[in-house]
Amino acid sequence: EKALQGLELLGRLKEENGTQIKVIRSKRNLLDVVISRYKHKGNKGNIHAHCRKGDEKCVQQHMKASSGFVLPTRRLLSQMKELNDMEMRIDRLLSKMKVP
Repeated sequence: EKALQGLELLGRLKEENGTQIKVIRSKRNLLDVVISRYKHKGNKGNIHAHCRKGDEKCVQQHMKASSGFVLPTRRLLSQMKELNDMEMRIDRLLSKMKVP
């Protein structure tokens, strides 16, 4: 949702100023996103999304959190559909704004 809000703001700037907007966008595998969110949520937010270079303690926390957990599948497809819908809304908005 924050991404959509940011794009809407860019759209208003483009309309008001006629500024050309270019966006570099990277999409992650949706299953990877769900697994990552579950891993971080399961550790009560104690695991940062990224480790600093050389932070072995952080790396070990990630390794521990990434092994031996069971991903619940009850909502897996609906979670992936929600993420896909969000990606599609962003794609449509960028297309509507004629952002390359």
